[in-house]
Amino acid sequence: MEVRNVTGLDYTPLLTHVTVTKNPPITPKEIAEHLSNGVTSEMVNSALEQLGFQVKKHRETPKGQPRSKWILTEASKVFGAMAPNQAEKQQHTGHRVGWYVKVIELIQPMVEVAIAQRAAAKAAKRPKKVATPIAEPQGALL
Repeated sequence: MEVRNVTGLDYTPLLTHVTVTKNPPITPKEIAEHLSNGVTSEMVNSALEQLGFQVKKHRETPKGQPRSKWILTEASKVFGAMAPNQAEKQQHTGHRVGWYVKVIELIQPMVEVAIAQRAAAKAAKRPKKVATPIAEPQGALL
């Protein structure tokens, strides 16, 4: 409305494909922080991949450096969207996968299994403490 008042141009027809939502997409890191209990963004991404919601696309930069990027699948369009991204410490801009909060209830059981498996693996690696027997006294002092 303000643009039309200032410029006299009406851009409203161009915005018909834009959906305003009170549920903006969040990152796997934000999902992990929401779930807490040691959940990592890697666990979240793994669960989303196992559900068939995303795939990792690998490529090389012109300098030959490997890069990868998560891409949404058709099955995930209800749960996520490509969201604009501005890197914090670089001038890089682009898009990344963002997820709606409703995906959390789908991945939570998978993430809990991953946490339990990680805890079991850590426990298996720890050396078991063996009680050292206390030496019996050999004689009395006179």
